[in-house]
Amino acid sequence: MDPAQIIVLLEGPALSSPPGLGHDYANPPNFGHAMLVVQIIFLVIPTLCVFVRVYTKLRINKKCGLEDYLCVLAWQIYIGYILYGCVVFTIKASILIQYIRIFSSVEKYIFYWTCHALIWINFVFYSVGFFLEIFACKPMAKAWDPLIETGSCLDVHKVNIAAAAMNVVSDFVILLLPQPIIWRLNMGFKQRLGISSIFAVALL
Repeated sequence: MDPAQIIVLLEGPALSSPPGLGHDYANPPNFGHAMLVVQIIFLVIPTLCVFVRVYTKLRINKKCGLEDYLCVLAWQIYIGYILYGCVVFTIKASILIQYIRIFSSVEKYIFYWTCHALIWINFVFYSVGFFLEIFACKPMAKAWDPLIETGSCLDVHKVNIAAAAMNVVSDFVILLLPQPIIWRLNMGFKQRLGISSIFAVALL
């Protein structure tokens, strides 16, 4: 493809308009305002949650653990819009370390090592995903330049399906992990149901 053809391709429409519809390059329809609202909502809610957690640990408990630092780190990465995998891993690691701190005295051996295994499995998974995202194409520029006709890329659709499946399985395992311990606690049904519901919020 010569330079003149590339200029024509870049300056022209991506596709032809459907029958009966014309182009509106000056003011094309988009979901920009809706996306902005969603971004603001999902920025404010996590920020408030992290603030409440840090305030509780510093002012009431007077003590912070590793899971609290990981939670703050995840929030900072999220605010910085760095890779999704880094955010999710630090959040999951924070939850699992919190589990160890709360429940390992009740279920020391199996529960403790299951939490550690999940942390390292997620670490390996998101580390691999990090490098697959960066080096998905060879040459790398093929990932964003559709005009490069040589080289090859990974099947992004299959990679996304595998990542989504791993995330769903990991989320449900983390959700269900403390439930058997909670339901064996020596307390009333309503108390156990309340505690179980609190930890089930992780499903969100």
